[in-house]
Amino acid sequence: MEVMPALGGCGKSQSIWANWFGLYDLGIADDGRLRCGFWGWKSGEEAKWQYGPVLQEGAWTRLKVVNDCEKIEVFMDGISVLSFPIAMPASNTLAPILGGCHRDGLGFFKGKLRNLHISHK
Repeated sequence: MEVMPALGGCGKSQSIWANWFGLYDLGIADDGRLRCGFWGWKSGEEAKWQYGPVLQEGAWTRLKVVNDCEKIEVFMDGISVLSFPIAMPASNTLAPILGGCHRDGLGFFKGKLRNLHISHK
């Protein structure tokens, strides 16, 4: 998918894509960096955030998220920028939400999405 954060949208963490089961989230940190987090398998566990490059406001950036049931890897304009292991059964990854979710200080995504492709292999 391609994302374009809205001008003036940074300054508050935003969620772009989330797994509603609450286990992982892809979004934008307060400082505009790409942020991906994983809450782990235990209820109430703190998120483990990883940070990537800054997403430019008002400019298109191509993102690709790959879940191979062992890890989640995030590519930005074709370059791997984030990767972390998955410590849960693949059957528990359900109901992805585009535009994110409002949880743990995250706001909904402000901007545009285009060229979304979903494939299962």
